[in-house]
Amino acid sequence: NLQQKNNSITKLIDVPTTLFTMMGTSSSIGALWSEYTVFLTGCGPSSLPDSIERGCYFGVLVLAGLSLILRIVTFGDNDLSTFACSIIFKATTNNHDSKNADAEEKYLNEELTLLQWRIMEWSSLLAVLGAFVSLAVQIFRGEQLDGMSGINVDMCRALRDMDSL
Repeated sequence: NLQQKNNSITKLIDVPTTLFTMMGTSSSIGALWSEYTVFLTGCGPSSLPDSIERGCYFGVLVLAGLSLILRIVTFGDNDLSTFACSIIFKATTNNHDSKNADAEEKYLNEELTLLQWRIMEWSSLLAVLGAFVSLAVQIFRGEQLDGMSGINVDMCRALRDMDSL
């Protein structure tokens, strides 16, 4: 049956989509956590390894960049979430027939997927904004910033060494 085949394909797509959006949102949360601790202490979180922190920032950079490029290319008509969902489901989320239970389930599935993508996209944009705020706070405090890290690396190393004693 074609309807059952379409329904099973939609459910198969849900797992990678959910995993991707969870990883993207987790990257944003990691970057926001880092920015919050830089805002408070002038250093990144001591319990977050540098490689994971860099990975979070890289994920945010990729997601925010994709979102921005897509908005530029489509003259603001598409954001990352609607573009991705239109590719995933090959239809807009407005096509639904409330008389058909399968169509209703497909519509709800599309709406939940769109919500996941929107949360991921907006959290990455919030993390970019947070990075600028955190950097501005560091500059306002007169911190000696090393390279592109946005922190005083020597001071943070000294604080970490003092905490480990």
